[in-house]
Amino acid sequence: MTKEKASKTERPERTGDTRREGKRSVNWQDDPEILQRLAKVAVSMNRNKRSFEIAQELSVSLATAKRDIARVRVIWKQDAKERLEHSADTAIAQYGAVLGQSWEDVQNIPARSPVRVAFMNVILRAQERIDKVTGIADRVEHSGPGGGPIEHKVVDVEKIRAKRWQQVAPGLAALQNKESTNEPTPTSPEADKKPE
Repeated sequence: MTKEKASKTERPERTGDTRREGKRSVNWQDDPEILQRLAKVAVSMNRNKRSFEIAQELSVSLATAKRDIARVRVIWKQDAKERLEHSADTAIAQYGAVLGQSWEDVQNIPARSPVRVAFMNVILRAQERIDKVTGIADRVEHSGPGGGPIEHKVVDVEKIRAKRWQQVAPGLAALQNKESTNEPTPTSPEADKKPE
C-alpha cells in the first residue's frame, strides 16, 4: 500500500532555479540568468519592496524571491568586506608614505628647531593611525603633567661633553702622572705588596 501511495503522489514540477536542464552543476554565482535576476532584485530591494512584491514583479515564486534576496545580501556583504579591506590597505599605504617622508624631513632639520618637534608629532600620529587601522593598539595619549603639552628642551651635546671633560680631566691627569712616575696604583697588584 505504501508503494502505491508513493507512486500516486507525484512531485509537482519545481519552479525557480534549482533544477533546470543542463544547469545542475552550475553555481548561482556563475549563472548569468540568475545574476541578471539578482540585479533586478537588488534594485527592488533598494526601493524598499517586500519579498512578495519582488516575486510578483519578476514572476517567480515567493521562495525564489526570498532566496534571491538572501543571495543579494551575500553579494553586498562580500562587496562591503572587499571595500573595507581595500580602504584599510590604502590608508596604511598613505600613512606609511607620510611616515617615510617625515623621517626624511626630520633628518634635514637642525636639532634645535621647534619644527623638528612638529615633525616628530606627525610621525607619532601617523604611526598611531596605522596601529588603529590594523587593530594593533588603541590610541595612546601623548601629554605632559596635568594633561598639558609635553615639555621639551633642546640640549647642546657639545656643552655636555665639555662639562663632563672638565670633571674627568683632573682625574685623568693624576692617573697619567702616576703612570709616568711608576708609582703603584691602588688597583694594581703591586699596591697590595708591602715594602720590606
